[in-house]
Amino acid sequence: MSTAILQTKLHMPAPSPSCVPRARLHTMLDAGLLAEHRLILVAAPAGFGKTTLAADWLNHADQQRSGQTAWVSLDEHDNDPARFLVYLISALQTVAPSLGEEVHSVIESPEPPPLEISLTALINQIATLPEKLLIVLDDYHLITNQSIHRGLEFFIENLPAQCHLILLSRADPPLPLARLRARGQMTELRATNLRFTSEEITPFLNQAMQLEISPEHIHSLETRTEGWIAGLQMAALSLKGRSDVGEFIAAFSGSHRFILDYLTEEVVRGQPDDTQQFILQTSILKRLCGPLCEAVTRQRLGQQTLERLEEANLFLSPLDDERCWFRYHRLFADVMANRLGRVYPDKISDLHLQAAGWFRENNLPAEAIEHALAGGDYPFAAQVVESQAMELLKAGSLGTLLGWLDKFPAEIIASRPEMGVTAAWVYLLTGSAENIEAYLTTAESNFPNLDEPEDLDPLRGQIAAIRTYLAARENNPDKAMRQANFALELLPEDDPSVRCVVVFVMGGIYFMQQDLEQALASMQEAAQLGIQAGNIHVAVPALNSAADILLQKGNLADAERILHRALQIGTTRNGQPLPITAGVQSSLAELRIAQGNLASARQFAQTGLELGEKWRNPDSQIGCYLALAYIENLEGNPEAARSLMEKTKHLVATHQLTPGQEEQIKAYEAKIVRGASQALDQSSLPDPLTERELEVLQLLAEGLSNRAIADELIIALGTTKTHISRIMSKLNAENRTQAVALARELGIIS
Repeated sequence: MSTAILQTKLHMPAPSPSCVPRARLHTMLDAGLLAEHRLILVAAPAGFGKTTLAADWLNHADQQRSGQTAWVSLDEHDNDPARFLVYLISALQTVAPSLGEEVHSVIESPEPPPLEISLTALINQIATLPEKLLIVLDDYHLITNQSIHRGLEFFIENLPAQCHLILLSRADPPLPLARLRARGQMTELRATNLRFTSEEITPFLNQAMQLEISPEHIHSLETRTEGWIAGLQMAALSLKGRSDVGEFIAAFSGSHRFILDYLTEEVVRGQPDDTQQFILQTSILKRLCGPLCEAVTRQRLGQQTLERLEEANLFLSPLDDERCWFRYHRLFADVMANRLGRVYPDKISDLHLQAAGWFRENNLPAEAIEHALAGGDYPFAAQVVESQAMELLKAGSLGTLLGWLDKFPAEIIASRPEMGVTAAWVYLLTGSAENIEAYLTTAESNFPNLDEPEDLDPLRGQIAAIRTYLAARENNPDKAMRQANFALELLPEDDPSVRCVVVFVMGGIYFMQQDLEQALASMQEAAQLGIQAGNIHVAVPALNSAADILLQKGNLADAERILHRALQIGTTRNGQPLPITAGVQSSLAELRIAQGNLASARQFAQTGLELGEKWRNPDSQIGCYLALAYIENLEGNPEAARSLMEKTKHLVATHQLTPGQEEQIKAYEAKIVRGASQALDQSSLPDPLTERELEVLQLLAEGLSNRAIADELIIALGTTKTHISRIMSKLNAENRTQAVALARELGIIS
């Protein structure tokens, strides 16, 4: 569900037959582009024609503002930063199909990077576009998420010169408008600018609306509406067919809300009773189609009624070229919904529930949930949330799930084990670990109340999987392994969604315990399960971990094959590696060092560092810094090596290390010290020694025992013996002493 894009949100509204060209406003907007203003803000209350103005201006673009336009019509659901970014990228891809593809994949991960990181990548790609780009965000007043506001401020501050952001909003957005205004980087149109003048009202009423209004009456109507186009439009509809034009206009006074209520009454009152009922009952819908309207109103001819309302210009706009989906003017819908509440307050809940049922049956779960919540049917809404939870979790749409969870009473979540487990997953993946066990315990206490107890094992398996994750994060391997085995007993073997996470965590535990064979098997299994589940955010790290284990064992060929497989999975269709591959790049750098190809190793490490910074993943960044430091040291640049080690230590000081990483850093520091004293000339060997084998050989030369070598390099004793056996085989030596002597003779060690 999370990746489904409602394409109608990306369509610029089509020109309205009643639209009056507004040359003076077009000139103001043109001036903003010519002055290369970053932001064009059109802010005015509802009904002032902001959207119509922007669409008309862009549809009549001349050479001065020729270029591409990306349009997004925002709604309340877009307060989820991940969803907001998905729609922004989707709009940009209507201009450049490959733009933002990498970012799109990243933000759907279980732990997406901060919004500014993703926006940085978008800005860099926008800067490469050859043409002017206009990005329109319509109805921005519906965005209340402060993270999105901060991200948009960053976006505006760093826009390339050929790009302009156009915000259409009922209120000033919480952005640094004063700063942009002082710098001369913003064009702004307000209600005073958007008010229709008598020169614009006359053609609107007498030509577009086909009325015959005298100049005196036009002036009077202008005075009473203050040029407010919504009021003018409804006045025009009310005036059609009336003979008492003067009396009507004379009585036309009061506040905007009073005028709107009055005109709505006048407009709707002239419609047949069944049409009036149709409008009232469907006013709860944010978008309408014929079958949906029939389900809500329990009347036939839904599509014909919508087409008739559009033809009558009753504040209904098509959302697609086929005129399948429509929407009411928002203000009109608000007023009609208020009237519905006054006239039929007892019907509102039922109307919402009828809509919820239709949306669920038609595989539109987000809207089904919203209407079920509005109708007060929390069990129904909970069922839909539960049916979508795993897909949303896999896609990283945590903000959407959090938004829904916040709308449920606490007792509903507490009474439904599935909801409790969903909440636990969400809070686990968003870093709020303090309440997770309480959710799990409450869920378990409600197991006897389940209507379908046969579904209990998979749910218990999820609980055990969450506890596995928690225990591993708490560095409690024994508890984590117990929970992992319990989870695997309970989880369905044919559903890899959760099993892949459990097996991946098990692989990490085995690795911490230096059981490399079991760690390798678990990582390979986790990778396969992740691929089956379509979860590259498990598959790629699992393959990477498997390759790292093979590197430690000295199996370079298989390690390289697996790393390239991981890189392939984590690369977009246009050949761009995703940030999730940062660790793979680090491992490939280590592999190339072992093969003596320092130029290639440097390239992989630098690429991995860039991707790790995008991802803000300290593990991969540390690995790349260590590899680069080792390369610099091998190439005789000790100062550069020390500088890179300082950067590594800075990351260590500002981030929590994963288990075993401190030992890795110490081992690399020792390796760098040793690396300065060992001329890598293995050209005479048919099978060159690996990096790890060189380390073991140097320690052999220093007289260390097998146990001491294992302790120094933090590897298993059996692994040490394997390395020594390989060294003697490659050097054609019969014992340790002969191996050291031959290595010195060849100049491999000093």
